[in-house]
Amino acid sequence: MSNLFFKKCMIAGVFTIAINTCTYAQSFVISDLKVNGLERLNSAVVFENINVQTGKTLNSSKFPEMIKSLYATGLFEDVSLSRQGNVLVINVKERSSISEIVFTGNKDIKTNKLNEILRGINFYPGQVFDVAHLDEIIKNLYQSYETRGKYSTRISTNIVPLPRNRVRVEFDVSEGRTALIKEINITGNNEYSDRKLKKQLDTGVTNFGSIISQNDRFSQEKLDKDLEKIQGFYKDRGYMKFEVNASDTALTHDGRQIHIDIDINEGNRYKVIGFEISGNTVVPKEELLKLIVAKKGKPYSHKKIQASIKAIQDRIGDEGYAFARVNAIPDIDEENKTVSFILAIDQGERAYVRNIIITGNERTQDEVFRREMRQMEGSWFVTRDVERSRMRIQRLAYVENIEANVKQIGNDQVDIEYKVAERSAGSISLGVSYGQESKFGFNAGFQQPNFMGTGKDFGISVETTDTTKSARINFTDPYFTDDGLSAGINLSFNKTTVKDDVSASYITDSYMLGLNFGYPITEYSNLYFDIGVELLDIKSTYSSPIEIVSELGGSCVINAVNFGYCYDSEDNENRYQSIKKNKKLIRTGISWVRDTRDRTVFASDGNMTRLSISGTVFGSSDLFYKLRAQHQFYYPLWEEDIVFSARGEINYGGGYGKTENLPFYENYYSGGLKTVRGYRSSSLGPRYLNGETSGASIKANITTEIIMTVPGFTENRNIRWSMFADGGQVFCKKNDNVEFLGYNRCGKGGFDAADMRYSAGISFAWFSPMGPLVFSYAKPLNDKVGDRTEAFQFSIGIPF
Repeated sequence: MSNLFFKKCMIAGVFTIAINTCTYAQSFVISDLKVNGLERLNSAVVFENINVQTGKTLNSSKFPEMIKSLYATGLFEDVSLSRQGNVLVINVKERSSISEIVFTGNKDIKTNKLNEILRGINFYPGQVFDVAHLDEIIKNLYQSYETRGKYSTRISTNIVPLPRNRVRVEFDVSEGRTALIKEINITGNNEYSDRKLKKQLDTGVTNFGSIISQNDRFSQEKLDKDLEKIQGFYKDRGYMKFEVNASDTALTHDGRQIHIDIDINEGNRYKVIGFEISGNTVVPKEELLKLIVAKKGKPYSHKKIQASIKAIQDRIGDEGYAFARVNAIPDIDEENKTVSFILAIDQGERAYVRNIIITGNERTQDEVFRREMRQMEGSWFVTRDVERSRMRIQRLAYVENIEANVKQIGNDQVDIEYKVAERSAGSISLGVSYGQESKFGFNAGFQQPNFMGTGKDFGISVETTDTTKSARINFTDPYFTDDGLSAGINLSFNKTTVKDDVSASYITDSYMLGLNFGYPITEYSNLYFDIGVELLDIKSTYSSPIEIVSELGGSCVINAVNFGYCYDSEDNENRYQSIKKNKKLIRTGISWVRDTRDRTVFASDGNMTRLSISGTVFGSSDLFYKLRAQHQFYYPLWEEDIVFSARGEINYGGGYGKTENLPFYENYYSGGLKTVRGYRSSSLGPRYLNGETSGASIKANITTEIIMTVPGFTENRNIRWSMFADGGQVFCKKNDNVEFLGYNRCGKGGFDAADMRYSAGISFAWFSPMGPLVFSYAKPLNDKVGDRTEAFQFSIGIPF
């Protein structure tokens, strides 16, 4: 009985399902389409994904497939289809869109960097918000903090609904402390001590220097680089099979300290015994063998092998083979612990340059960079021209860095992308001043070597006080003609109003107009020429040394109290009167400059030599000449991180024709930031009777410096510190006639090394957003009685 009842029920159920299925799978002609639930999206988005139209026949069996297609867009949280007569009704519920992402509490990782991280995983304003993916988003943020050693970071979220089905996603970050390195253990090292190896690391345990270097703050990225440094250390000393077996980190329970264990396998030390070139190449093999910097009989060095490979690739690249491959195949003799190399060369196809693309130049016009190019579009690829083009652009003051990337386009074409990182090289100043003599004053200045992105140098400045009014304007076009002739003009005006309390040695009014030109005579050498006219009015003051008064053609009674000054009494008969002399100076000069530096700001390699002669010509009130010889070189001791620099300069001047000596207003001075640090600016050398520095006709300066990146800022190209030693002095020529009232301020005259002044110290330079800042602390090494020393000195500019 029960079995019969069960069979009847089964038959009835199957019959019911069949009826419903038939009903569900009915076809109909769509008379209209109706979409419910849209808020932000257009109905066209729905129609495009279900591929239906009015007037077409639709079978309801297609509904599941259509629903699946709409879900696949990721735009909808819920989808259903129904039929009202012949009207297809599509019911949807949109997912919310991200309107805004807000971070609070983050300091170590800036908001723009966090947004970059989220953008990399497609989470940014305008995207659809899926709460199911929020855990993955937060996981990525945690990983970003953990790579910086912040293991105690906590992140909470708040989703704020907004009108039109939008949301604001808020991340509240509690970064916590960076985990500090408690201990570093190295095992497996036999040839080199732990201390030696730890010196190769940027990572270190907490010590006094960690306050500045922050080397005790753990970062997985930094540790990975340190492991590469250890590997490089060994492989550059013959251990070509060196390996890092493992590196483990153990975090304390509070997430504040880390123990690092590094296990290494040194392997054996091998010597290089020979090289062989194989493969076909347009460059003779004998020439390529000479490019190998690794030497026979010396320990294997991975760095030198790679440098040799690059040198060979570059040489072949000079012939147009942009993608030449050089494979160094080692032949190891384990018994004798030696290795020889076969350098297998596949030079590939010769390529020409299709396009040169410049990117990253937001301020500067393309043409400014293209005119520096030595590699041309449509010509054969030449490695040295590509590199020289990069170097010429890098030397521009408004370029911080540039990379050249070669992209292969087919077998015989390449595109070259120059990726530029610009810097703000201009400056602007605006200020109000007050002085005892000048009273209230106003000054404003503007200087921009990349004016309006054209590469032209333009500057203007004005200053006005109770005693001084001045203005200056200059303009230089470095490419006045297409072949590289530069041309510039400068105008200046300076006027001083004499007051009873003026205490300067002398004051001047001047009006000057000058022209300057430059022309490249070789790839690295330029010739410069300038000419100008200056109208100069020189006036003595009550504080002028009597020697200056005499040179201006005046005479006075010597003050018995303040020896060296003119007498100043209340008696009008003897009262000193200002002496004034008008001069017209036709100035001209020519200079030769050879410059191979890789940068003009913080150079790391190359040298610069300058030879020049300048002065006045016939028709001038005073006839004089000035000679200058300067040489400076940079040598990288450790890539760009440690650079040795030396600079030497000699200046020599004198009068000719009707002018006996170099005029006092053209004398050289020494002391201060640009010459001998540790001594006051312009304080060295001979003195007038009243003790004021007179300057002289010869100047000698020498500086040696070790320039280094700042720990913790090694990737920053705008900041450096250095240890330096300066030497310098000014001297009179032996034939200078400077004796006055039986006093010869120059003694015997001529260069005397015993009179040189020396100093040593440290310096800090930063091309900061607030301006170029230079600070130095120097200790004079052989100062003498009467020298004016100044240990701390600084210079500040304000760029925009």
